Amino acid sequence: MSDQTTMNGAEAPVEETAAHAVARNTGEFLHDLVTLGELQVQLLCIEGQERLQSLLWPTITLVAGLAVGGATLPVALIALALTLTEVTSLSPAQSAAIAAGTGLLIAVLVGSLGWWSLKSPRGNAFERSGKEWRQNLRWIKDALQKSVRDRSQHSHRPMIYPHN
Repeated sequence: MSDQTTMNGAEAPVEETAAHAVARNTGEFLHDLVTLGELQVQLLCIEGQERLQSLLWPTITLVAGLAVGGATLPVALIALALTLTEVTSLSPAQSAAIAAGTGLLIAVLVGSLGWWSLKSPRGNAFERSGKEWRQNLRWIKDALQKSVRDRSQHSHRPMIYPHN
């Protein structure tokens, strides 16, 4: 025990062993990963709630408009067919076919407009969480690379073992 110095009756702190340092660093790294995962999920939930709230009123008005339009469109098409029969020399069947074709054309145009608006939203709903995810992955890669570099630098030094 001549190689150990005592201070105020206590032994001097012993250098941390390599195995203990690896275990401590791994534990800290895993703790950081879990924390980042929790924060990522929280941000994703917040953005999802914001997106749902921003879509609530447009969805309600869209459904109401579709209900009114769906209820009045058959009446309008029947009126078109009757008008064509009275104004022209077309038969009722020909007038009904023209009215049905008109209704089909309107349906295709409105459906195409709706499909186009769904495919091109006003922005990425999860832009912030995606950006954070990419930053978190970059941090993880950097931390792992730094750990590998540190280990390779320490492997060139001779190991110092405490004397018993």
